[in-house]
Amino acid sequence: MKVLNFSLLTILLLALLVSISQAKEDQEEISPLGEYFGRQDLESRGLEDDWIDISVGVMMKREEDNQFNTSSSLTKRSTGDWETSEILVARDPRSNSLIFPSSWSEASQMIKRDIPQFVGRHYKRAKSAMSVKITWYTGHDLLNPACVQGGSGWAPVDKSMAAAVTIEWPGKPKCGKFVRIQKKEDPSVSVVVRVVDSCGGCRPYSQHIDLTIGAFKKLYAQEVGQVEGLRARIVKAPVGHKWTKKDTKIYGPKNL
Repeated sequence: MKVLNFSLLTILLLALLVSISQAKEDQEEISPLGEYFGRQDLESRGLEDDWIDISVGVMMKREEDNQFNTSSSLTKRSTGDWETSEILVARDPRSNSLIFPSSWSEASQMIKRDIPQFVGRHYKRAKSAMSVKITWYTGHDLLNPACVQGGSGWAPVDKSMAAAVTIEWPGKPKCGKFVRIQKKEDPSVSVVVRVVDSCGGCRPYSQHIDLTIGAFKKLYAQEVGQVEGLRARIVKAPVGHKWTKKDTKIYGPKNL
C-alpha cells in the first residue's frame, strides 16, 4: 500500500513538473531589443497633414457604376475579383473630410496627377512613414527567408517578430529594417517587426506586409486574417546594442 501511495505521488509530481515546463515554454519570450522597443514612445507625427495614403482601403469596380465596396477594413483573406489601386486623396480644408473620387476614371486621373507631387514634397517622410496592409503567414512559408544568408541556418518561427514585404514596392523597408505597426483602432497598441523576407504572393506595387502569427496577434486575432490601412514607421535599434541569442531568436541574425 505504501508503494502504491508513493507511485501515485510521484506521478502527480511529474505531471506538475510537465505542466510548469509547458507553461514556461508557452510564455512569451522577450529579448533585450523587444524590451527596448516596448519602452519607446510612439511617434506622434502621423500622416494626417496634407495628403493621406490610402493603400487598399478604397476598392472600386472598373465598370463605371460608381459603386464602392463598403465592407469593413478588417477582412479575412479574399479571392474576390475586386480591382484595387493605391490613391492619394486630399482633405477638404473646411470640413477636414477626405475627398474621395466618384469613379474609377476619376481615381485614375488623381493617381496620374498627384503622385509626382507626392513624391516631390513628401519623399523623405514616405521613406519612414507608411500606410500598409498586413496579413500573417506560417508553416513552410517561413522557411528560407530571402533576406537571410544561407549559412546562418536561421528562419523565423510563429513566435518571431518577423515580416515579409512586397517584392515590387518602391521605397519599401529594406532587409533588416525594423518597422513599427500601429493598431488602427488604438494607436497606443503596436508591434515592432523586422523585415527578413519578401512576399512573392503580394500584389505588385502594394504596400503590403506579411507578419508571423506571433506578431499579427499582438494587433488582431489570428482569424481576422487581413487588415488594411494601418500606419507603419521605420524605427531604429539602439546605438551600440549588443545582439543577444534572444534577439537572434526573435528578430534574426544581426547581419542579414
